[in-house]
Amino acid sequence: MPSTNPQVSGHICPNCHSDDARSLSMVFQQGSSTHSFGALVAGNGIAGIGGDVVSQTNLSLRAAPPQKKSEFVWFLLGVVLVIGGCVGLVLFFFGSPPDKPDPGSVHDPIMMGLAVVCFLLSVLPFMAAFSNAKYNRTDWRALHLRWMQSWMCMRCGLIWKPTKSHE
Repeated sequence: MPSTNPQVSGHICPNCHSDDARSLSMVFQQGSSTHSFGALVAGNGIAGIGGDVVSQTNLSLRAAPPQKKSEFVWFLLGVVLVIGGCVGLVLFFFGSPPDKPDPGSVHDPIMMGLAVVCFLLSVLPFMAAFSNAKYNRTDWRALHLRWMQSWMCMRCGLIWKPTKSHE
């Protein structure tokens, strides 16, 4: 007998043969909610705080879409290390910081070492940013497409991508 549940998809679970299946995107959306909050604090001054809180059910977390990998944070770390290396080179070639009276002090080799270490270490975050960008352009797109096409059985919890024989 066909289900009277209006959310039933017509897809049959290949595991338990239930017809109560929903798309992963629907399961994720139904179990996610955003709540705004705000507060005003009075004391020595007045301060306001607020923001959004996202809450999710365990089922929604299980049906969550694949996440993109961060590119910007790694790129920013690489830039910071390059800037640190440049500062080290400037201090090496032009002497110690102004609060050190002797421009030819022992700090010069330390600054050169700092510069070299910063430049060498800056390669790693740039490589991570490049790798994450490549993942986001290729692997993530394929995973997200598969997620968009996948269904979850509300009876046994199986997640599957329907084929013509399962529809």
